[in-house]
Amino acid sequence: MLFYFIFLFFIVFFAGRYNLVKGNRIFSSNVGFFFAISFIIVISSLRFNVGYDWKRFLEQIYPVYNPKTMRHFEPLSSVFIKSAGYLGMPWLMYTLFALITYFFVGMAIYQNSVDKFSSLIIYLSFFYLDTLSTMR
Repeated sequence: MLFYFIFLFFIVFFAGRYNLVKGNRIFSSNVGFFFAISFIIVISSLRFNVGYDWKRFLEQIYPVYNPKTMRHFEPLSSVFIKSAGYLGMPWLMYTLFALITYFFVGMAIYQNSVDKFSSLIIYLSFFYLDTLSTMR
């Protein structure tokens, strides 16, 4: 539970909403939003041994990559899994999934939202924290 409080604290801090001393923004809105999305990408990339699908994906690529199991995945997932399997770096798969997914989430919020901070908090509340255990 402490993880979620720390995570949300950093999102609020990075998104530039509050200065603990003066009550105003620390960063500009755009810079803070970039830091917040980058923080989400890092946390999502480093989610080793979190979620029910983690072990399943890891078994596909490590310690021995098995190409016969690739027919169960979609094409882009197969490319990520093959890349991580050939290189012997299972964390690469999680990093690629997080980078692609949250890049597009960040771009959608950046281009279509009037209040980026509120949109990011709503996204985190309804879609991110609720499904932290699944691969993105």
